[in-house]
Amino acid sequence: ASTWDPETLSQDDAAKRPEYIREDGMPARVKFNGVDTFLEASKLRSQDTVLTVMVVVKVSSADTGGWIVSDNDLYATSVNGVGLQATGSPDGSTFMLRPTVGTEMFLSEGQFLVNDFHVVTLIGTDSMFEMYVDGSLENGMSKVAQLNLKGDTTSSPGVEIQAGQARLTLGKRATLGGLSPYFQGEMGDLVMFNRTLSAQEQQTVERRSEEHTSELQSPLQ
Repeated sequence: ASTWDPETLSQDDAAKRPEYIREDGMPARVKFNGVDTFLEASKLRSQDTVLTVMVVVKVSSADTGGWIVSDNDLYATSVNGVGLQATGSPDGSTFMLRPTVGTEMFLSEGQFLVNDFHVVTLIGTDSMFEMYVDGSLENGMSKVAQLNLKGDTTSSPGVEIQAGQARLTLGKRATLGGLSPYFQGEMGDLVMFNRTLSAQEQQTVERRSEEHTSELQSPLQ
């Protein structure tokens, strides 16, 4: 585990490589320092029209709002890609999640404990956008629910998804700019699909990830 497969995630600069952790019998994860460590995917990117992203993540109490996953370019003539950012933890105990798709940015309804692993699922089409956290849509967010709360009957309930042009990046924003703090914490599983999953498929993948998080909750805080 001393090198990264260039076909998946890579970081050629050893000084900027996050720490790879795998105890005997435990699922693997990588630890980001919040200063300069990150990974890039050579081929993996969000796709047009439909988006499904699942990531297992633990946010450190010292995180200052780092980007967990990003292939979005907020400076492109046609803003594209997807991003997921933690908000930081002012009180050192909880954080919120801020998903971004194209020009639209959202905020989770719930707050989540730092130093615990969470399973985050983003699902976007031209007719809906939802974020589940640990299997809960109520604690995540639904664009439809937010529009209904505002009494907005004219805005689209979906999102305009354009394939990310930057390399998918873990641990920082994929493009340069002021909104680019590095992520401090750990990540486990990351999966992306170019289609929506059935409810059963989503639950199966989330359940597998949740099994990993339960194994990981104890060893490192």
